Amino acid sequence: MNKVVAVAGTNDIGNQSAGDRYAIEKLIRHEAFNGGTFFNDIALLRSASPIEIRKSDSAYQVNTICLPPYNTAKVEFPPATADVAGWGYTDFFNGEVEKRLRRVTVSLIEHNDCYHVYADKLKIYMSNQTLCYGKDGKDSCSGVFNSIPLKKLSTNFIFSPGDSGGSLVKKVGPQTTAIGLVSFGRLCAQYPGVYTNIVDFRDWIAKHIY
Repeated sequence: MNKVVAVAGTNDIGNQSAGDRYAIEKLIRHEAFNGGTFFNDIALLRSASPIEIRKSDSAYQVNTICLPPYNTAKVEFPPATADVAGWGYTDFFNGEVEKRLRRVTVSLIEHNDCYHVYADKLKIYMSNQTLCYGKDGKDSCSGVFNSIPLKKLSTNFIFSPGDSGGSLVKKVGPQTTAIGLVSFGRLCAQYPGVYTNIVDFRDWIAKHIY
């Protein structure tokens, strides 16, 4: 992992000198991850040195994020709306990969409705450890296919480093909570965006970070 680095403190991937760089010493993939179905689509990166929390002009440039509570009965979960950010396309057919981080608010889609959209139309069967968000032409989107003709793309999963793996978050007051991770979708905003549900992996995360 000596060639993998994490960059903190910048939202501009076009500026190679911006932010702080941290070497990654270990990639921890979920043991049951399935690249064909995207079940258990979660991983952790362990940095070789502690990541420094940085604050400037009363705003954090680098900060931690909360995990959802184990017991979600007393909170709105999953929330009706949430925010997702990344460097993916803003237009799947005509757009370019973003150099600056962008954010969009997306709306919850009931899991059963989302499941049937993928199962009935595409024969793709989602895990029950997922969340679906989208609607109104808003979605996370890919960033890996900017040099591949559309006719060569798979008709099934669309995934990419553009937004993939990014956090689906909900901010309530001063606290921001990561509730999901961008997993997969199809034809950005044409089908619901599917996210790994972090609540279902709290124990797995705790096992590897504590």
